[in-house]
Amino acid sequence: MSNAEFYSTLTIAGAAVFFIIAERIWPYTKGQKVLREGFFDDLALYTIAQSYILGILIFTYIINFIDASTGLSRLQLFRDVPIWIQLIFFLVTHDLYIYWMHRWQHKNKYLWRIHEAHHSPKKVDWLSGSRSHALEILINQTIEFLPIILLGSPPEVIAYKGVISAVWGMYIHSNLNVRTSKLQKIINGPEMHRWHHSTG
Repeated sequence: MSNAEFYSTLTIAGAAVFFIIAERIWPYTKGQKVLREGFFDDLALYTIAQSYILGILIFTYIINFIDASTGLSRLQLFRDVPIWIQLIFFLVTHDLYIYWMHRWQHKNKYLWRIHEAHHSPKKVDWLSGSRSHALEILINQTIEFLPIILLGSPPEVIAYKGVISAVWGMYIHSNLNVRTSKLQKIINGPEMHRWHHSTG
């Protein structure tokens, strides 16, 4: 495990502990248990299936195959671009992809059959966002990280992008009594996402 992977894992684990505690102090739905129905299933999906097994499949096989076939990463197109600019670029472009893909998933009956697994938890909390169909994870995370590698970004960008996505995913699904008012029309948060999950 590289230093970037170690600190990424440590940060995500720390965020998980933070949200567990925060949901006890500032809950939206009071009395919701930490060990709710499906908690251990979601934990296994996140730590074993998504982060480990699918991670190996995405990076070792899918992305490496595409990179070897195209050779784009050897061009180092983003070599001289500051890391913070790279990070903003990948965060914004991926968020645009997720927004439109998500809308399509709710409109297309075939894509919905895959995406509905994400809407299956009866209780929404920091961990429930990890429940997704394996095919959806494969597609979304390949599209998330493939451009970073093909454009020749350093490993730190992958680590930073992964951590931000993971922690933000915990936040928007968390059982926190956070109200962002008009800001929610621009930036997704627990209030909007809770409503989204309740309507399907």
